[in-house]
Amino acid sequence: MFNEKGKIYKYFYQDMAEADKKLASLLRFDSSSFLSSPDQVLFVDRLKLISDNFLKKDLNENFWLDKQLFNFLDLDLVDKFLSSPDKDKVDLLLDNIKLVNTILGEEDNLTRYSSLEIISCLNLSKVDFDYYSLIYSLRQEITDQYNRDLVKAIFAYLQKVELYKDWDIKDLILFVFVINIVWKNFDFLLPVEQTYLLNLFFFISLFIGVPVNNILKNNIYQTNNPVDFVVRNKFFLDALDKNIELVPADENIEKVIDLNEVFKNFSTANQSVDIFVKNNYKVSKKSLLGSLTEALNIYDGLKNSNLIEKNYAGEDNEADVYNKEVSDLLTWFIAKEDWNKIVDYYKNKTAKVSPDVFISILPLFIDLEKSEAVEKISEFTDFLKMNRLIPSNIEIIEYHESDSEFHWTNWVTK
Repeated sequence: MFNEKGKIYKYFYQDMAEADKKLASLLRFDSSSFLSSPDQVLFVDRLKLISDNFLKKDLNENFWLDKQLFNFLDLDLVDKFLSSPDKDKVDLLLDNIKLVNTILGEEDNLTRYSSLEIISCLNLSKVDFDYYSLIYSLRQEITDQYNRDLVKAIFAYLQKVELYKDWDIKDLILFVFVINIVWKNFDFLLPVEQTYLLNLFFFISLFIGVPVNNILKNNIYQTNNPVDFVVRNKFFLDALDKNIELVPADENIEKVIDLNEVFKNFSTANQSVDIFVKNNYKVSKKSLLGSLTEALNIYDGLKNSNLIEKNYAGEDNEADVYNKEVSDLLTWFIAKEDWNKIVDYYKNKTAKVSPDVFISILPLFIDLEKSEAVEKISEFTDFLKMNRLIPSNIEIIEYHESDSEFHWTNWVTK
């Protein structure tokens, strides 16, 4: 399934420092023996555009995208040309340079397609489109405002994507653009669309350079109270727990591991992310190790509700830790194995959130119409009584025969 021909990995394993050196070598190369004067000028001008963009990429406001796009300079072709130059290789190199300049937004005389035309290209109802104009148009869409119709068309396109095939470079570039567009608009996506990204395109997005960590942090930061803060963390965590991606597990990209299994093994390992990755994945490719590490750091941060420390509502008073303590209590409540942390919290005389106040928040967080929620609350009630955090005669939920449903007691909702 995975192999060295799987260009989605091959291209993004490239060493950008090496690419910079090869660009410099190309610029120094005298191509006059292969090209006419006009063609030579075109060749040098296009090379300079790539080289100049490469040097200023840190200043580019779209750097997080452009950093990905520099990978499409075909270094194998550059090597072949420099070691054995001829006219045919020059022509191939010119095509590749034109492609890179197009995706960087530097190629002239291209048509800007409307969003409706882009949608037609993606669903193949427009069969005579110009690929370079499509890519140019998608680049412009990245800086435009949210376009619901385009995003819907992209998700329809993604449902047809075969992630593990032997990618054609043009298909791969198209994928990079559309996946960046949906991640850029993550805050505007429907919950089912956010889940879809985290189920199927989480790791590959990290691998190609999408700043998934920052996007998720920003989304969580926008919650306006501790309950929503924890709920949002849990929503993303649940999506990752259902991830179905396969991840390369060896140097030749031939063996694979199930990312969901990686998450499960990490959860039971009781190790830091760095130690877990070092002990379990004997690969030296920095981009793969870096992506695995980042994926686990995100997973661990969501699980502990500390991917970002607080939401914007906590900015008003830096000294007030009340909301943070509520968030911690709710986070510990989610996983039974963390309930002892609640006990430890209440051993601390500086605890700001009393047990009854904490319990009164649970109805905002728990749906008693779900049988597993009722079971969990019943077990949690026994746990609290056993640890003397609530009186032994207090119940948190009660059964009403009138509607055959469980309800929160007056003690909780008072």
